[in-house]
Amino acid sequence: LFRSILGRTAATAKARGIALTWDDDVAEWLGAQAFADTSFSGARPIRQLISKHIEDSVVETTFAAGAGRPQVGRAVHVSVLDGSLVVADSAQASRTLVAADVPVG
Repeated sequence: LFRSILGRTAATAKARGIALTWDDDVAEWLGAQAFADTSFSGARPIRQLISKHIEDSVVETTFAAGAGRPQVGRAVHVSVLDGSLVVADSAQASRTLVAADVPVG
């Protein structure tokens, strides 16, 4: 389910001129965050989790690289490093955007 929703997120980004890719462990990281919350169930909370941790970070990254304007033609890659999400934009070095709430691995 996480990979499916990530795929839809990538399609939306592509329609806006941003190539979004991720490592397999990103879905595992999201799963660990989701299942740490015992009240978590269904697709809507998964969608909200992806919006909060992936989409918002991609927007911040592409706007920051473009001095406040979204940058079409960017390639953004999401990975997990030392338990935190890292977004790497084609125009800047990687930076850690979200620390893990729950240990992964």
